[in-house]
Amino acid sequence: MILKIDEDVIEKCEDVIDYELPEVERDDASGIIRIPKTIILHPPVKNTPEQIAKKRTFWREFMNKHGVVKIVAPMVGRKRLRFIENGLLMSFSELAFRMFMRKYGAHVTVTPMIHAHLFVNDTTYRRNALALCEADRPLIVQFCANKPDTFLAACRLVEGYCDGVDLNLGCPQMVAKKGRYGAYLQ
Repeated sequence: MILKIDEDVIEKCEDVIDYELPEVERDDASGIIRIPKTIILHPPVKNTPEQIAKKRTFWREFMNKHGVVKIVAPMVGRKRLRFIENGLLMSFSELAFRMFMRKYGAHVTVTPMIHAHLFVNDTTYRRNALALCEADRPLIVQFCANKPDTFLAACRLVEGYCDGVDLNLGCPQMVAKKGRYGAYLQ
């Protein structure tokens, strides 16, 4: 996402971050990373047009290097499949699905739709809605929102934990109609 403010361009760029990213909740046994319930946002990073051109060149080269880039869309439904492996009941979560798809050739994965309003305002939802791991990159986080400020705040919360953000503009479900987002964005 790019915003123009007084001829400055604001965008996340790792090579110009001059602050530490916030602590993450890390499960050392599984390698799963979660965004913590409490997080302090730093001022947005201001990039020059040259820095933005560098990032765009990176993505263009990444796409060309892999030929046809395989992008895995999120699972729909959030139902967790359960199966028994070695006598243990296991859940097939979004993170596990993304890693499974990477094993079979996916270059980029996308999270399921996350409600930006809940992600910003409900700390428990934030902790549970997004599980990450270092091997799950490049990763696009998908939000649904109907207010630009809420969408921006959600983007700021995942800054540094993902490689891109997507605004869902196509969800046709009734919940999207009630919330006025997705295909019903007004």
